[in-house]
Amino acid sequence: HGGGFVLGDVNREDSLCSTLADETGSIIVSVGYRHAPEHPFPVPVEDAYAGVLWTDSFVQVLDNVQELGGDPSLIYTMGNSAGGNLATVVVRKLRDSDISQGVAAQVLRIPNTCHPKALPAAIAGPSASYNNFTDAPILSTSVMNEFWSLYNVPEEKIRSLDCSPLLGSEFERFPPTYISVCGCDPLRDEGLAYAGKLEEHGVPVKLDVIPGYPHGRCHVP
Repeated sequence: HGGGFVLGDVNREDSLCSTLADETGSIIVSVGYRHAPEHPFPVPVEDAYAGVLWTDSFVQVLDNVQELGGDPSLIYTMGNSAGGNLATVVVRKLRDSDISQGVAAQVLRIPNTCHPKALPAAIAGPSASYNNFTDAPILSTSVMNEFWSLYNVPEEKIRSLDCSPLLGSEFERFPPTYISVCGCDPLRDEGLAYAGKLEEHGVPVKLDVIPGYPHGRCHVP
């Protein structure tokens, strides 16, 4: 779920998860990760990863899903906003743990993909979305900065791939990816940049840009 690593819970995404389960016949596992500031970085990452692995003893969801009648070759990760950050961080961690053969795709809805202090120059200038939508409704730049402050990523970790997946340099064995961004969202450019970087590295990407909408008001797919 979204909420800047600080707000939200599984109930927030329950309608979407229920709709997906009904319309696709999928088994949906919604992970209620712990929140900052009580549980700062990297706790939400660890919780999201443990959710995919199914238990703290690291019993793989790829094994358990068969017991529920699912297909372990069709595991998707999905996340909205901060949840999109966690969803793609988990994909990398699974890949690096040689578990990613079961991850068929990732779905990243209006994701944040980089700490603002580490944004590449191309998307950090005055005309970039992070600086151009400072007073945007729902999510403004100042609110996002406050979320990052509460997430409390140590200075030496802001460029780590557990925090800023946009800064990755290799994406071998990354699954096909869906990304949606809103046109008037401070996070727009980092979502676009992540889509572009994945494509540059040969990852199939489907990108939807919903012009004129602020963060959280585009519901694709």
